[in-house]
Amino acid sequence: MADLIRNSDLSEQVFDAVDFADEIWAEELIVGSEFVGCTFSGVTFASSELRACRFVECTFVRCDLAVVRLADSFMTGSTFEDCRLSGIDWTRGRWADHQLHGPNAFERCDLSMGVFDDLNLTDLLMTGCKVHDSSFRNTRLSGANLEGSSLSGTDFTGAILSGARLVNTSGIALDPRSCDLTGAVLDLASAMSIVWTLGVTIE
Repeated sequence: MADLIRNSDLSEQVFDAVDFADEIWAEELIVGSEFVGCTFSGVTFASSELRACRFVECTFVRCDLAVVRLADSFMTGSTFEDCRLSGIDWTRGRWADHQLHGPNAFERCDLSMGVFDDLNLTDLLMTGCKVHDSSFRNTRLSGANLEGSSLSGTDFTGAILSGARLVNTSGIALDPRSCDLTGAVLDLASAMSIVWTLGVTIE
């Protein structure tokens, strides 16, 4: 089935529990398709536009989704492992409105230069990820788990991080005067970074 899909239009189709491996869909336009319980392994979506597509409870492993354009598409209850997802403006999609099947999970992924502003990412799992120079301004991250992620240059101004797990993160710069850290779990290094942000000296 994969060979047929590679050479056909992916738009306006429904794929249920289909396994896709090593497909090249770079710079493609995919419109109005639904993927439910599908597995993508080594698939390249780089610079593609996903317009009005739905990904429900899918698994992405070693996929390249760099600079994908999410035009009114959403992903819910999906898992991303060892994937490249840099340069994505997540605010253009609809994934925050469709968490009926649970939040999305990112493990060991590159989500650098992403825009997540104002989204509801409650209980998001984003562990061991590279999240450099991204923006989470006014984003709801209550209960999120960012353990082991590198967060250099990432902006959390106005973010709600109540109950979030921030253990073993690196490069994180949080100002408790501009975000909600109520009940957040931090290690000593993360806590010290907050102290330095406040200009406090510990002797």
